[in-house]
This record gives sequence, C-alpha cells and structure tokens, in this order.
Amino acid sequence: MKSLDILKQTKIDIYKTASHSDYVWYTTTMLNFFGKMQIKNKDIIMKLREINKEDEKKAKQFKKDNLIACTISAICNKYRRTEHIKEVNGIIVIDIDKDKNPDLDVEKAKINTIKLPYVMLTELSCRGEGIFCVIPYNKDNDFLDTWNALYDDFKEIGYIIDTCKDMVRLRFITYDECMQLKEDVDIYDKVKHIEKYNKPKNTSGNYEDLEEWNMTKDDLKDLTVIIYLLVNHFNYTADEYGEWLLDGFRLATCPNIEVGRKLFHMISEHSDNYTNDKDVDEKFDECIRTTKYNTRILGYYFNKITELLGPEWRYRANEILGSKKVA
Repeated sequence: MKSLDILKQTKIDIYKTASHSDYVWYTTTMLNFFGKMQIKNKDIIMKLREINKEDEKKAKQFKKDNLIACTISAICNKYRRTEHIKEVNGIIVIDIDKDKNPDLDVEKAKINTIKLPYVMLTELSCRGEGIFCVIPYNKDNDFLDTWNALYDDFKEIGYIIDTCKDMVRLRFITYDECMQLKEDVDIYDKVKHIEKYNKPKNTSGNYEDLEEWNMTKDDLKDLTVIIYLLVNHFNYTADEYGEWLLDGFRLATCPNIEVGRKLFHMISEHSDNYTNDKDVDEKFDECIRTTKYNTRILGYYFNKITELLGPEWRYRANEILGSKKVA
C-alpha cells in the first residue's frame, strides 16, 4: 500500500496540549500532522530540545504545556478515553527510547527500522533522544496482540520498544529534517496473544489473600517506599486510562487518605498522559466516593515489589535508596 495514501486518508484527533486533552480540538489527517504542523512548530520543538539538554524534568513539562498532540491509533467521540473510541485507525506507533536502549544511535535506528517492510515512517521523538515508528496493521486484529508481536520483531533486530499499549495515547508533534518515509508499505498482520497470569489463591504471604488488613503506620511507610521504587527505579506508569483509574481505586482505600493521594500523584506525574494536579485530585476524590474495594487491594504493590526484589525486598530497597529520604 502507498504510504502517502495512508497519511492522506487516516484521520486523527488533535488536542492543543496535554493539559487540554479532555476534548477533541479538531480532526485532521496524519499527513497534516506529519507535514505542515511540524514545520510550523519547528521553533518550539527546537526550544524543547535545548531545554532538555539542561533539565529533563523541565523539558517534559514544557512539552506537555506547549506542544500540540494527537491520538493516532483511534478517533474518539469527545473524551480521550478508551470507552469513547468511535473508530480504530489501524495505525500503531511504537517508541524506541534511550532508557531501554542506552546505546541508541537515533539516526542509525531510523535507517534500520524503515527497512522493515511494515514500517511506513520513522522520525525523531519531540525531545530528540529517541525515535518512533508508524506502522499500519490489520485493525481486525487485537491491538494488544499486535503490540506483543511487534515487541518480539523489534527485539529480534536489537531494539526494545516502549511498554505503553494505550490506543488513545497522546503523540506529541515533533520535527525531523531527516524523517524517513517509505513509498510502499506492507500491512502488519502478525499477532501474539498472552494470557494474563493469575496468581493461585490462598498463597502464603500473599497480601491479596488477606480477608481484612488493618494497616499499621509501618505498613504505610512501606507502601510509600514501594511506590517510590516502582515509579522511579522500575518505570512503573499508568499510561492507559483504565490502569490509572485502578491505581486510584487502590490508593483510595489507604487508611490515611492524604498518603494515598500523594502516592496517586506520584504515579500520575510519571504518566505520559499526565495533565495537572487539579485533574489528579478530582479523579482521586471520585475514586474515594465510588471505590468498593477494601485495604487488601493495596497488597498489589507489596506483591509487585516482592516479585521484583524477592521476599527480602526491604534490604534491597535500602541498598537502592541508601540514605535518600522518600516522602
């Protein structure tokens, strides 16, 4: 299929910035987004890259506050939410970032990936440290199963792709004078289904098996350390809305609500879809009002750190954090 035809025919929703992503601003084509828009916004993208050289955190916030964004994989009715998708585009975008590929040569990666028969376009990310690939796929196939298959294919050629699998994820506008666009492209049609692993019930030491859990102050301290570790050392994020909402429900059961709120902010701020503190507070208040869970659901985080660091996770945590204060 002709790549330019796909760019012309595929419609996408445009959002002013990440902080204004609740409503569709307007709908345009992918060709406009990857053509006129990025040329028009070249100066602000170059400014972002200069900021990123000095302060990565400041650059991330600048990106969210200033860059136009879109949802490439789906068009929504009004809200950028999975449940509000009105049309699936049959386009998937994967990211190859420096954090998972420390020796990444972005120009070499663009050349290597555009050679794949199903990669239509490769380009520098907006901060310029990684690349992304635009891939048309058979939209009759499951989105996550397609992502799983792509993960394996990219790993075979030496690249680990980003783990975000959200169909309504924001894609920020970028600029690349050496964008790679292929004339003809294959439609990706591979899938890989992975069954979710369900832990056996009534396993000794599993917090999820507790009928009731009267958390102590020490438990709350542990929970704070665990979430700090998960977010800052193990790249735990909740980029998909449903996952983020579940984190809100879990933390809304915290015996100390303000601790739960701070931890929800910690997780939210590291999400690509983070907007602002007000939105996080409003969602957390909604979770407090509506959650039907009890405190044992917080065992999810204890179990997760145990899987990563083992039963003696506290000793490992001390080694990782040293004298660093977490709170």
